This record gives sequence, C-alpha cells and structure tokens, in this order.
Amino acid sequence: MSFQRILFPPLFNKHLFIAHILKSVLEEVEKVMKEFKGMLYKSMQDPQIDLTDLENTVTLLLELEPDSDPVWHYSKYTESRIRGLLEKCTLDHEAKMETLHHPLHERALSYARWNQVQQDSNQSSDVDSLTLGNTNLVVESQPGDLSGEAVDALKREVYTQLTSVIIHYIPAS
Repeated sequence: MSFQRILFPPLFNKHLFIAHILKSVLEEVEKVMKEFKGMLYKSMQDPQIDLTDLENTVTLLLELEPDSDPVWHYSKYTESRIRGLLEKCTLDHEAKMETLHHPLHERALSYARWNQVQQDSNQSSDVDSLTLGNTNLVVESQPGDLSGEAVDALKREVYTQLTSVIIHYIPAS
C-alpha cells in the first residue's frame, strides 16, 4: 500500500466522508433551527410583546415553517392566559365572600341559639314576649346591613379586577 493511498482514500470513501460531514452539519443546523423556533414561540408568550415584534415573529415562523400556524398558537396561549386571570379573580372573590359569610353565618347561628334560649326562659318565667321580640328583630337586622355593604364592596372589587384584565389583555381593534 502506498503512502498516497493511506492519506487520500479512494473517491468513493471521499464521498462517504463528505456525506457524513454534511449530514452532521445538517443535523446541527436543524437543532439550531428547532431551538430558534422554540425561542420565537416563547417570545410570543410575553404579555408585553409589541405588536410590531409579534408581526415579525409570526412572519419569521411562517417562513421557517410554512405549514405552521403561529397565529393560532398565539391566540390559544393568550386565551389561556386571560382565562386563567379571570378564573383567578373569580376564585379570589369567592374566597373573600366565603370569608365574609362564614362569620355572619356563625353569628346568625349564635343569634338563633340565643333566641331559642330567650324563648325557653320566657316560657318558663312568663316574661312579656312582645318586648323581647322587638329586640330580636333589631339584633337580626344588624348582620344583614353589614353584610350588604361588605358584599357590595367585594362585588365592586371583583368587577374592577375583571374589567382591568379585559382592558389590559384584549387589544382594541
């Protein structure tokens, strides 16, 4: 075997070697392109993205993947984000309402037990029930008034939160 044959393989081996190099380069380019497309899709998830940047990103993605639908991806992600924010507002409101109503419910049960004790003691001591009845009405009306004001305040708060989500995340036409 000559020295030239060792250093320079036959033409067939050269083509295989070049094909192997090209295949490696192509795999690396595809890997970089996949990372780049992922970065572009990720940038579309930024809630503060500028409309011009969004348009450029969609254009790039359509050039890289003509069969893809980046607008659908953006719309689905935005819908999911808005839905999540609205659901969070609703859940927070429900928790606040429960926190408000629980003590009121406990207080109403306490008043009911107190009224029952008063009625039991009135029946045994023959006290005038008309006077105690008026007192009970005043006591029972106080939690309702407090509840109405607090409920109205919580409703205003949740309406404000829901409105701000809609105004902030749904673009004007």
